[in-house]
Amino acid sequence: MANDHGLRGAGEGAPHAGRGHMFYLMGGPMLETEAACIQLGIRAIDHRHEQAASFAAHAYTRVMRRPGVCMGCSVRAPPIF
Repeated sequence: MANDHGLRGAGEGAPHAGRGHMFYLMGGPMLETEAACIQLGIRAIDHRHEQAASFAAHAYTRVMRRPGVCMGCSVRAPPIF
């Protein structure tokens, strides 16, 4: 069984929708998704904060008149007993 992710499929459709840039905050759960997007030719622009990435995607949308893509990471904290 291949180790494939649903987000790779989303990344494959992104260039056809006019999305060639992705603004994101690097996080452990997203390493494989980021690598897949880069292999597909999507330019990944890393930011230091989720808010900065979302503002950059919004600005990209307004200036380029193309959909802006913002991807964030949420690491699940261990349960508290």
